[in-house]
Amino acid sequence: DGQVLTSTGAGSPPAFETPASATNTPAFSAYSSVDRSISNDTATLIAANAENFDTDSAYNNSTYKFTPGVAGKYFLYFRYFYTGAFTSTIRGYIYKNGSQVAHNDFTHVQSDNGGMISTIVTSDTDDYFQAYTLQNSGSSRSIVGGSSLNEFGGYKLIGV
Repeated sequence: DGQVLTSTGAGSPPAFETPASATNTPAFSAYSSVDRSISNDTATLIAANAENFDTDSAYNNSTYKFTPGVAGKYFLYFRYFYTGAFTSTIRGYIYKNGSQVAHNDFTHVQSDNGGMISTIVTSDTDDYFQAYTLQNSGSSRSIVGGSSLNEFGGYKLIGV
C-alpha cells in the first residue's frame, strides 16, 4: 500500500514507512461540459472547463492548462469523441508549453467516432500541458461534451 521497509539503525527492527514521494499527485481529470465546435483543419484547444478531480489545484479550468508545479515524470491522456457522419482524419494532441509533444491520427469514416492519446512526459516546476484536437472533414464538426466522452487528465508517476 505504498510503504517501504526502512532501517531504523543498527540493532533496531526495520519499520514500514510511507515516503513523501510515494503518491501519484498531482493528479487531475478535466472535461468540456458542453459540445464544442471544432473548425476544419485547425488544431483547436480543448476547453475542458469542468473537473472530475484535481488533487493539488494544478489544473486551471479557465486557461485549460495543467501546471503540475512538481518536477517529475507524468502520464497524460486525452480522449475525444466526434459526432455525425463524415469522412475525415481526426487527431488528438498533447502540448507542453505551447508545443506539440505527442499526437495520434484516426481515420473517421462513420458516424460518431473518437480517439485517445496517452504519453509520458518530463516536467519541471513551471511546465504546463494542454490538449488539442483537429479534424479535416471540410467543415466544422462537434466533439461531445461530458466526462464520459471527452477527458484530459494525468498524474505523477512514482518510482521513475
